Amino acid sequence: MQTSAPDLFTHDSLPDSSHFRSWILFGQSPLSKLGLAPLTLQFITPAVPGPSSSTVSAQQTDPRCPRRTTPWPTRRVCASCAPTPASTHAAAATLPNAHTNAVTAIIGRAHLPGYQSIAMDSALDRKLPDILLLVHRDLFRIDGSKLSQSILPLVQQPGMKHKEWKGPVVGFVKPKRDVTMTDFHHIVVYLRSYSYRITTDVKGVRINCLGDLKCHGRRRFEPVDVPLTHPIFSSHDTSDIADRLEIPILTRREPHSAAWKHAKDLATFGGLPPGYNLPASSLHLSTSNNKASGRSWGKVPSSWMGGIGSVLVVRRDKMPLHRLHVDALTSFCTFNMESLMGYALYSKPEEKPMSRDFALQHASPPMFCLHWRNFIKLYNSMPNEAIRHEKKPNGLPLLWPPYEDPVETMREMEEMIERLSSS
Repeated sequence: MQTSAPDLFTHDSLPDSSHFRSWILFGQSPLSKLGLAPLTLQFITPAVPGPSSSTVSAQQTDPRCPRRTTPWPTRRVCASCAPTPASTHAAAATLPNAHTNAVTAIIGRAHLPGYQSIAMDSALDRKLPDILLLVHRDLFRIDGSKLSQSILPLVQQPGMKHKEWKGPVVGFVKPKRDVTMTDFHHIVVYLRSYSYRITTDVKGVRINCLGDLKCHGRRRFEPVDVPLTHPIFSSHDTSDIADRLEIPILTRREPHSAAWKHAKDLATFGGLPPGYNLPASSLHLSTSNNKASGRSWGKVPSSWMGGIGSVLVVRRDKMPLHRLHVDALTSFCTFNMESLMGYALYSKPEEKPMSRDFALQHASPPMFCLHWRNFIKLYNSMPNEAIRHEKKPNGLPLLWPPYEDPVETMREMEEMIERLSSS
């Protein structure tokens, strides 16, 4: 079956020396042992004109163990492919929108829409020898594109929630060469990297105190799996600021570690109590006065001051919570709201006063969206080595639908704006 560029990307360009041809062939194969959908693929390199048939074997990531690969069997299939038109052409993997059988597509290199660059295999945690590019519509999430029927069987996995890829996608290699089954494996791994496991655990974040940072080498914001039976869902505290930002979170202090619980020499901790945890304390700034609960406007309750230790944070609706979400939220409380509320309380006589209501107006979803933009810009400006192993957020409330990738979305938007400005 053949489809032209207008069917794929609504482009009306004709094939010439700046175009390449792509072939992809689907066949059925029992993959129940791997827990995969019964759809496999064989790529036929168009080096020789006329019919060709072969049996190939690829490596597919075992969903039960991302670090382990298992044979991916394919059945013998036949296809008739035209030869590569010229040395300036290359074969690519085409994932059409509505077809699940053999496809031949002609795409113009000079008219490529949006793309994703794949330089790492996340399952194997290694750099690819050649960069792969996935070409797709710029705004496939919101432009009315339909769910891709060819990608769907590739990303469906038992117990996993996959990203809804829409519209057609073409994968090719940079520098230009024919796509191989190994390249296709890397493409599938990338498409599946947006999936997450559906379990009875809730994705939360542990804000580690000074003692856990120094004695156990833990990260400040550590992703954790929280079982539904955890007491945080029945006995917890909340954040006034987060509630105003419409981010429903629950917080609970963790037991203190014996390694620092009774520490008397504070030199190791910079003279501070080992349970010192400024980000978690700032998260509990009060936005009202309540003597019964010990809350005072613009201040942190006494129960959340001093050596509080490490703190567990989850979403009340049990949606996944990424460490960058909590990092951004605590920095917003510390550097934005604490300074504003402190100014409203303790402005000097020669300074222009600020009302409490005006200060609280900044604790709003739009202001946090602005803070998130700046936070992501800072995150993207970090050295690549520092963030190479960082797993990206599944989503940020207020900005993108759940399970979207805000870091990737920001990069896509910046690339799209750059392309539009240069055209």
